[in-house]
Amino acid sequence: MHHEQDLFKMGGLRSKLPITFATMLVATLAIIGFPGTSGFASKDEILYLAYLKHPALWLIGVVAACCTAFYMLRLFTLTFLGKARDHHAYDHAHESPVSMTLPLVVLAVGTVLAVWLGWPKAFGGDFHIEAWLASAITFGQLHAPHGEHGSHQLAWALASVSTILGLSSAAFGYFSYKDGLTVAAARAAKFPFLHDLLLNKYYVDEGVERFLLGPIRWFGNLLWKLFDVIIIDGVGVNLPGALARVFGDFTALFQTGRVRNYTLSMALGAAVLLYVFLK
Repeated sequence: MHHEQDLFKMGGLRSKLPITFATMLVATLAIIGFPGTSGFASKDEILYLAYLKHPALWLIGVVAACCTAFYMLRLFTLTFLGKARDHHAYDHAHESPVSMTLPLVVLAVGTVLAVWLGWPKAFGGDFHIEAWLASAITFGQLHAPHGEHGSHQLAWALASVSTILGLSSAAFGYFSYKDGLTVAAARAAKFPFLHDLLLNKYYVDEGVERFLLGPIRWFGNLLWKLFDVIIIDGVGVNLPGALARVFGDFTALFQTGRVRNYTLSMALGAAVLLYVFLK
């Protein structure tokens, strides 16, 4: 893309990057939990085990999965489908070298085949890889944890619900961006508050700056100016130096450089001492 990394300036790269397109398609399907991919097995087994702990955990996981499905189709659609939105960058786009595409292909193939090497027990599989990893997972434990008890029917029912919701969110992402940014711009104009809220990431950064980093920075400046500048540098370092300088200037008033004055001062001092001791 000629060093272009802005997603909104991409589009139509399917023909320009065929290997990247195909491997990204597999990755997208896996991440959204499309049936038959390793992402489906791992995601829905996690959701099933979360449900056995508490249904609220399952619901939170499903909402997160739906958000993931939406933004993955948004990413995939804006990048590879539709029309190019920056023709200069599109004209310079080319496929990556083999050193980058070969690992993508290996990972994509593994994404599809891995699920058949270890189908989860929750869905009636043997999950042989679990027994292979068990010694490492339970190393040093006196009692190995027992698996959660449930039913295959419940696992499949929950997986069906989460899959339907996830694919619906993915479809929503696709239809929202298949024609570029037109639909998204119309929604932003229709719901400006919601658009600004999402665009600014719920103002989390601003909240952290105002209520956490700001007070910490203010307290740090207080410590710096009060203790470091005033007490340590001012009282501890500069004040003794200033007193020494003033005392030296005061003493210098009595240093005339005339020997007779020094002799007179010594004589007067000796007379005073004699008076004190002989009194």
